[in-house]
Amino acid sequence: EAVMLGLMVAMSSTAIVLKILHEKAAVDAPHGSISLGILIFQDIAVLPVMIIVPLLAGTDFAQGVGLGQTLARAAGLIAMLVLMARWVVPFVLHRVARTRNGELFQLTLITLVLGVAMLSVFVGLSPAMGAFLAGLIISESEYSHQALGSVIPFRDTFISFFFISIGLMLDLDFFILHWQLIILITLGVIVVKAFAGSVAALVLRYPMRTAIIAGLTLAQIGEFSFILSKAGLDYDILSPDIYQLFLSVTILSMALTPLTISLAPRVAAFIIRSKKILASTEKPQPGDNALSNHVIIIGYGINGKQLATAARHFGIRYVIIEMNPDTVRRLKAEGEPVMFGDASYHP
Repeated sequence: EAVMLGLMVAMSSTAIVLKILHEKAAVDAPHGSISLGILIFQDIAVLPVMIIVPLLAGTDFAQGVGLGQTLARAAGLIAMLVLMARWVVPFVLHRVARTRNGELFQLTLITLVLGVAMLSVFVGLSPAMGAFLAGLIISESEYSHQALGSVIPFRDTFISFFFISIGLMLDLDFFILHWQLIILITLGVIVVKAFAGSVAALVLRYPMRTAIIAGLTLAQIGEFSFILSKAGLDYDILSPDIYQLFLSVTILSMALTPLTISLAPRVAAFIIRSKKILASTEKPQPGDNALSNHVIIIGYGINGKQLATAARHFGIRYVIIEMNPDTVRRLKAEGEPVMFGDASYHP
C-alpha cells in the first residue's frame, strides 16, 4: 500500500500545469521546459506502473493471466505503436489529407484514438493510457499541428468533464469529517514534491531559482494518479477510506496549483536571499572583476551570438551570462568570456 501511494503521489498534473504555463507564456522558459519534460516522463512511466500494480496486490497477475503473457502483450503493443508511428499513421493521414476533407480527417483521428485505446485495454491498461499513447503516435507525424488544431476546440470541454467526474467521486462527508488531516497531508505533499522536483532540476545543473520554480510547478498530484488509485482500489491494495483520503488530497493540491505557480518566483527569491546563495554555481573567472565599460550579454541565443560577433568586430570587451550548462562549457572551450548564472536574479 505504501509503494502504491508513493507511485500515485509521484505523478503531477500535465493538463493543469501545461494550461497555466501556456497562459503565462512560460512553456519555453527554463522552468517551463524542465517541468514539461518531467511531466511527459511521468505520463509515460504510468505504462510500466500499471503493469506492476497486480504484483503489488500479491494476487495472480492480471486476474489469472501469466506475467510472461502480459509482458508479451505489452511488448507487442509497444512494437505495434512504433510501427504505426513510423509508417502506418503517416501513410493513412497523408491519404486522408489529400482528400482535403476536414470532417474525414477528424473522424480518422477519433478512430485512431479509439483503436489504440481498445488495444491498451486488451493488454490490461486503461483506455486513458491508450488515448495518451495515440497522442504520442500522432505527434510524430507531419500532420500533428492540424490534428492538434482539430482537437483544441474540445479540450476545455473534455477537461471540464474530467474534473466534474472527479468531483462526483469525492465524498463530501468524508472531507468535512477529516478536513484537518486532509489539509495537513496536502501541505506535506506540496512541500515534499516541490523539494523532489527542485533536487531533480539541480541534478541537471539548472540554477537554484529555476530549480525551485520548477519544483513548485510540479508540486500537485496528477490526473493519471486517479487511474492508478482506481486500479489500487480494484486490486484491494487501497482501502475505501485511504482511497477517499487520496482523492481529497489530490483535488485540493490541484486547486492550489495556480496559487503555487504564481507564488513560485517569490518563494524562490526568498529562499535564495535568506540563504545568501546566488543562482550561479560557478565563480567568476579571474580578471573578470577588472573589466570596465564592457558589454554584458545575457543569454547566448541568436541575438546574443550576433551581439558578441559585433562586439568582437569593433573591439568591445564583453562578458556572456548563460543558463544552459552545455552552452557554457562549449563557449569556454572556444575561449569566450562566459559565466554560468541566472541574470534575472535580484539579490
